[in-house]
This record gives sequence, C-alpha cells and structure tokens, in this order.
Amino acid sequence: MATIARSADFYGARTTNGLPNALVFEPFAKGATASWLVNATVPHSLTFTSDAARGVVMLAERETAWNQVWHLPTTPAPPTGREFIEMGCRGFRRLGEVSRTE
Repeated sequence: MATIARSADFYGARTTNGLPNALVFEPFAKGATASWLVNATVPHSLTFTSDAARGVVMLAERETAWNQVWHLPTTPAPPTGREFIEMGCRGFRRLGEVSRTE
C-alpha cells in the first residue's frame, strides 16, 4: 500500500533543499541579498514543512487515505515572491532587499 502526498514548494527550519530557503533564508543568514527564481510579482504557492508533516501524519493514521493521491495544505491566498521576501526581511530584521529577477 502507498499514499502520495503532494505539496507546493516547501520551506521551514532545516529544509536545506527547499527553494524558498535556498533563495531567501540562506542568503539572508549569510548577509547576502535574496533572489526569486520566477517573476517576483506573481503569487506563488508555498507549504510550511511543519504543516506538511502534520498532513502526512494524518494521512498515515487513516487507512481510508491509503492508495490515493493527496494535496497537502497551502495558503488559500499565496504571497508573491516579493511579499515572501519582505516577510523574510522582517524575520531577519533586514531592510527590503530583493534582487531583480522579474
């Protein structure tokens, strides 16, 4: 038996291969400027790893969820890349720094 749990681009603590971590949090932690892979003015769905983990546990605990494909929770109003970077700026107490990629 198997269950597939899909998510949007994920981010969170110790998420070394998450795109938002690599483009925003890691550069900020090193004193560098964040960037965004796609047009930073377009909304982009993201999944926080703790939310994804809770969703996977819920699916694993229910036999009725097995042998199906599920989409894990994400925000109904995703931020733009710029908004996500601005949230990161606040978290790292940095001025609004966005590398132009759009």
